[in-house]
Amino acid sequence: GVAPKQMLRFEVQRFTSLHNNSRFLNERSREVVGRHYQLHYPIVNEFKYGRKIRTSPIYSELEARGAVFGERMGWERALYFNPNHHREDPPSELPAGTWRKPEFLDHIEDEYLVCREGVGLMDMSSFAKFIIRGEEKSVIAYLQKLCSNDVDVSVGGVVPTGMQNEKGGYENDCLLIRRDNSFFMVSPTQQQTRILEFMDNHLPEDNSISLQDVTSMYTVLSLIGPKSKDLMEEMSGSDMTMHPFTYKEINVGYASGVMVLAVTNTGEPGYSLYIPSEFALQIYDNFMKIGRDYGIRNVGHLAMRMLRIEKFIPFWGEELSADTTPIESNKTFKVKFDKEYFIGKEALLKQKNEGVQKRLVQFQFEEFNKDQDIWPWGGEAIYRNGEFVGFTSSTAYGFTLQKMVALGFVRHPATIAGSPTPMDTAWLTDKSAKWSIDVAGDMVPVTAHLHPPNLPIITQESVKDNYKPKKHHPTVQLLKQIQLREHSSP
Repeated sequence: GVAPKQMLRFEVQRFTSLHNNSRFLNERSREVVGRHYQLHYPIVNEFKYGRKIRTSPIYSELEARGAVFGERMGWERALYFNPNHHREDPPSELPAGTWRKPEFLDHIEDEYLVCREGVGLMDMSSFAKFIIRGEEKSVIAYLQKLCSNDVDVSVGGVVPTGMQNEKGGYENDCLLIRRDNSFFMVSPTQQQTRILEFMDNHLPEDNSISLQDVTSMYTVLSLIGPKSKDLMEEMSGSDMTMHPFTYKEINVGYASGVMVLAVTNTGEPGYSLYIPSEFALQIYDNFMKIGRDYGIRNVGHLAMRMLRIEKFIPFWGEELSADTTPIESNKTFKVKFDKEYFIGKEALLKQKNEGVQKRLVQFQFEEFNKDQDIWPWGGEAIYRNGEFVGFTSSTAYGFTLQKMVALGFVRHPATIAGSPTPMDTAWLTDKSAKWSIDVAGDMVPVTAHLHPPNLPIITQESVKDNYKPKKHHPTVQLLKQIQLREHSSP
């Protein structure tokens, strides 16, 4: 059957074999029940038991370099890096929880800036990865049915696409890489078993197509920032001029068969390297050694969160789900309505013609002191002219905008009252409307935006829009230490 509404957190299809391991369950059950009654602080609310189970080959090296880890589907993922950490120190840990500014925000800002202005390295190995093989025409026909974007691209092309259900909602948000004799698919971490079951249920009965889960066979390193091209060319000895959303296989040092995608999940220029796992540690070490001349830094997933929310990029599990459609989440450009058929096409055409009853909006806080005020963390109520219209889905501090930013779905008050009313762009963009978000009981004024902000851009080739990078400035932490010494000196 189909759930009547979004039930992702409760779907057993998303669990992996780890979640059926008796030893893991015995450890994790020690805290699961208590957490139902615990005050959940944002970001730092991580499990303590059943940890360090699924790790990438460079986990120990990241830990030695100050990584502070969170966990997703059993995978250890670096949230941020403590720059004051030394190899001989015990592993860095998350500090105590707070509803206000996290004490590690300065570290995240440094990582954010290096992605915007230099080059950062992020371990993204937890992505679910699959190979789809079969006779070429059969595979294309199969994927064209499942995907709302057009996947019939030339070898070397990368297609960002959704896989929709019959109601037009997301069953998957993925990348498809067209290779010589197969497609390589990259999906969100939580999707490893869930999407495999969905795709398996739609396989043709003639066994002409095979699906292979290769998640653990590849380590994924994302090289992010305008200096990524120069560093990649020095590492590989190859010309790394690539159009966005293309891929090629190259040799990196002694490693052969490294897939390089001209794609990052941050909206910044760079590459994602899919490395056979036996080569991962060697490539990582070389990146960190050669990258010193480029100011390379390790980057955690919280910096990626700040980058993507500021750029109005929706993510799986927060904005994208089985209950939201591409039209509602501003991703209509990834839907090819001129295709003969794909699952959910009829529902999406109906929305396109009749309008949607909810819309994803970016909100920028106009009166917010990040150092003193209580922070929004997702789930806050949104109001327009004093009327409740929705909830926030995710939030972050935009270091370029220098504002708190939130994403959230908005409905017309009449829809909430039981009279379905299509969303009107003029209603959403009416400058006389007063928008606010309830943050811990305070109605904070915000502005509503339907499109990404016009941020200054620094590319791999040149600096645009008179952007003045801060790469020559000391890090935030170092600057504060210098200021502290100056104030304390006689």
